Amino acid sequence: NKHVEENKASWNEVVTGTKTKVKTQSKLMSEKNTQFNEAVDQNKTDVNIVGESVKEFIEETKTTDSDGVSSLVDSVSDVSLNAKELVTNLQSKITQEKETVSSFVTEVLQEDQPTGMTPARVERSYPRYLAATSPHERILNRFRAQAEHASVA
Repeated sequence: NKHVEENKASWNEVVTGTKTKVKTQSKLMSEKNTQFNEAVDQNKTDVNIVGESVKEFIEETKTTDSDGVSSLVDSVSDVSLNAKELVTNLQSKITQEKETVSSFVTEVLQEDQPTGMTPARVERSYPRYLAATSPHERILNRFRAQAEHASVA
């Protein structure tokens, strides 16, 4: 009997201790669950803020790129028009120069007509072998000596 009473008391202590531990664990789980939910809500808010920021950045980039593409298209269009004008001008200048050359060949350039005033061709004979001369220094000395004689006389 005494033994049964002791077992009952021990059992009641275990049950009471277990209930206390379960309540404590339940309270801790509830707090952790609340903290987790708050963290999830904060992360959702942060993700939404970042998402909006990314959307704005993408829109700005699209606008900037669109403006850049429009500017490039306009520039290419201007260059294309300038190139077409240059080609047209060059074609007209080429046509004009062809006409000028054709006109020069047909109207200005004349065939050479003999007038009878040109002297007749003459055969001339030239010596094939020339005699050797004195060295240059001797020739110069003779010339200087003659020049001195001429100036003295």
